[in-house]
Amino acid sequence: MNGSIESKVGGRPGRAPVALAALALLATLGVSGCATGEKSLVEQGARPMSEAELAAAFSRAREMDWVSAAGLAGSSKYMTDGRVVASWNGGSATGRYRLHSGMVCSTYPELAGGAERCSRVYRTGDNRYRSFLADGTPNSSFSFRD
Repeated sequence: MNGSIESKVGGRPGRAPVALAALALLATLGVSGCATGEKSLVEQGARPMSEAELAAAFSRAREMDWVSAAGLAGSSKYMTDGRVVASWNGGSATGRYRLHSGMVCSTYPELAGGAERCSRVYRTGDNRYRSFLADGTPNSSFSFRD
């Protein structure tokens, strides 16, 4: 996804690196400390959301509250044009997201070296989700506001 991407992180210069590192762990869906690993979810019969399920979930603008695997809490707003805005105590970042190969992928210019990071998403309850990076690393837990 090409286009202009703006990003603002932290309020004070000394806090920006810490906020950047914490948000880099969230990377994509923009989400609670994931005590249950992906392997455990799969062993319990869970399966990642399909491309069609993800497309339905992101077919309109959505807001979510999340907690990263590192414990950073915040919220994200996903727009239908592919923009995403994440905010947390002390900072925010604006980037791009896309659905690709059954994953939600996001890119924030000032996070993770600007690299795209993709996550598989599992529905774990009524409006409760967990995401894992492509390598299986816990990413976040989240719920949609609407």
